[in-house]
Amino acid sequence: MKSSLLVLPFLLGACASTQVAKQFRYISYEDTPTPQKSVGNIEGRDCSWSVLGYSMGQPTVRSAFSNAVAQRTEGFIPGQSGETKGSQLKTFKNVTVEDDGFHAWVVGRTCVVVAGEGYL
Repeated sequence: MKSSLLVLPFLLGACASTQVAKQFRYISYEDTPTPQKSVGNIEGRDCSWSVLGYSMGQPTVRSAFSNAVAQRTEGFIPGQSGETKGSQLKTFKNVTVEDDGFHAWVVGRTCVVVAGEGYL
């Protein structure tokens, strides 16, 4: 019984990325944040593909945030990196984290989407 209680947090922690991270009011990437210029709504996503039910990786909230901050689009083909639309953000406000994707019979795509208002 005690050993199962010790393993439970590790199992829950592995599945909790988008369940825990839902909404953030303010995220800064500077020591002394001073939001200056709004660039509008920014979206970052990290996706993984599955073929015949076999997953080719797991999307992470960290990679989705990294893509949002760098204003980098995600490539549609697996392994392809997208293009960068602008300079790196300094502040991110009113951030939401959601799951997205599709599942067809043969192929599927699972994504973590991070969206919010970005500032330079």
